[in-house]
Amino acid sequence: MERENLTLEARKERAVKTLSEAFSRSALGLDEYERLTAYISRLESDREMAVVEKVVEDTVLYADGPEVSRAAGAGLTLLSARTVSADAPALKKRRLFLNVLGNTTIIIRPGDLPKGRTVLRVAAVLGITTIIVPPEVRITIEAASFLGGIFLCPGAGEAARPDSPELVVTGGAYGGNISIRSQRLPP
Repeated sequence: MERENLTLEARKERAVKTLSEAFSRSALGLDEYERLTAYISRLESDREMAVVEKVVEDTVLYADGPEVSRAAGAGLTLLSARTVSADAPALKKRRLFLNVLGNTTIIIRPGDLPKGRTVLRVAAVLGITTIIVPPEVRITIEAASFLGGIFLCPGAGEAARPDSPELVVTGGAYGGNISIRSQRLPP
C-alpha cells in the first residue's frame, strides 16, 4: 500500500477496503477479517496506522499464496494463539510464519532439519513468537527487530556439534518478540 498524504480516516478506509477485497476472494477468513477491521476502527494515530498498513499489506499478500496459507504448518496467526509444526516441506520451501497481534509457537522436531543450513522465515508484528528446536541444533539469528526483541534463551543450541544441522532465523520482530529455545521433543 502506498503511503501518500491521506488523512487517518482515509487510510483506515483504504485498509478496510483492501481487507474486504481479500475476504470477497476467500483469501481471508471471516474471523481474521472481523478482528482486523475492528482493530483498525480503534486506531488513533498515524504511527499505529503505519504498522497496520504494513500488516494489511503482508496479510493480503500471504493470504493469497496457496503455498503459505493452505499448507499445514505454515501461514498466518492473526489476533489468536496457534501452535504449528515447521515440518521439512515447510522449511524446504522457505515459507513465512507471520504472526500479527497473536501468540505463535513453532515446533521443529528432530529429523525436520536436514544436514547443513536451513532458513526459517518469521515475522512477529505486535505479537509473540516462540520457536522450539531440538538441543542439538545450531542456531543463527539473522533477523531484525524494531520496537521489539529477538531472544536466544539460555541453553538453546548448547548440545550442538559442528556437524549438527543449522537453523537460521530470518525476518523480524516489529513491536513484538521472537524467542528461540531448546527442548527435547519426540520425533
